[in-house]
Amino acid sequence: MKVSVIRPQDLDDSQISNWNSIQQSEPSLASPYFCPNFTLAAAECIKDVFVAVLENNSKEIGYFPFQRKSRFIGGPVGGMLSDYQAVIIKSDVEWDASYLIRECGLAVWDFDHLISSQKPFDPFHQRHSHSPTIDISDGFEAYCLERKQSGAKRISQFLRKSRKIEKEIEDLRIEIIEKDPRVLNQVFQWKSEQCRRTGVVDFFSFSWTRELVERIFYIREQNFSGLLSAIHDGDKLVAAHMGMRTEKVLHYWFPAYNSEYSQYSPGGVLLLHLAKTLSKDNIGYIDLGKGDDIYKSSFSNSQIDLAEGSAMVPSITASSVKMKRQFVHFLHTSTVLRPAKESYKYIRRRLR
Repeated sequence: MKVSVIRPQDLDDSQISNWNSIQQSEPSLASPYFCPNFTLAAAECIKDVFVAVLENNSKEIGYFPFQRKSRFIGGPVGGMLSDYQAVIIKSDVEWDASYLIRECGLAVWDFDHLISSQKPFDPFHQRHSHSPTIDISDGFEAYCLERKQSGAKRISQFLRKSRKIEKEIEDLRIEIIEKDPRVLNQVFQWKSEQCRRTGVVDFFSFSWTRELVERIFYIREQNFSGLLSAIHDGDKLVAAHMGMRTEKVLHYWFPAYNSEYSQYSPGGVLLLHLAKTLSKDNIGYIDLGKGDDIYKSSFSNSQIDLAEGSAMVPSITASSVKMKRQFVHFLHTSTVLRPAKESYKYIRRRLR
């Protein structure tokens, strides 16, 4: 197998077409993240995005999008915004993960949302998780019935709140396809406020993250498009969600809502409306993304298995990275150092 590394912008039309063909033929690669459009959009905002082109007998058989963190260390395209990683290749093709990483000029490739079904990466798995999904392939009514029968009481609560908001808000308007960019800007603001409130990194404080999501918002292609949806109360925005979709999958990405309407659970109501509408539009499932949010366990009726870890090839860089990470892990978990860490925290609190 031959591996060539190029910039995404250097992919020609035939390569993009072949990438699309492989991606659409493999159910495990159904996510919008695996479309060439996502990598191309990211490459416009992030300088260190590359694509490894895999060839066998002069025929291109796969594509591996990755992003360099440094000269010899790579990670997923889109960094913190990446909810899926994989090699775009058919499942019946044999390939070697270590060889691929080495031919990309990397000593380490980190992953945190790798689809577990790609067996060549198995030796590098360190932890396993899953991404909950809403399977609506049998229709919305069948989905709701299955959720009720499984004991997911919150679905019934959200359905009641949906009826309640429709009854009590006279000027209610639900836009499954919202084209107003001002709504997207409000999503950015609400998500940033949420991040600061909960003490997590505000990912929209980085200019490239906003630019990437904005680029995806404006893409309207058959197998890949941004999808902004919203609930309005007249001129006031009640809730909104920015995601991306293919013909068969919606990736549920950035939901946000107006706290003034929290009694209606508008985020959950909007998600239900998305499921109901998209079930009639050939969408097989809505991917909620990895995480242990309560609403995800209530809504999801299926899941996609994921893996976290680092693919390393024997090298000085890989050995150095491994030793450094083991030491950092020791510092975080060691009970021997706990008294010193508690003293440090105490002093910091006193000095504030």
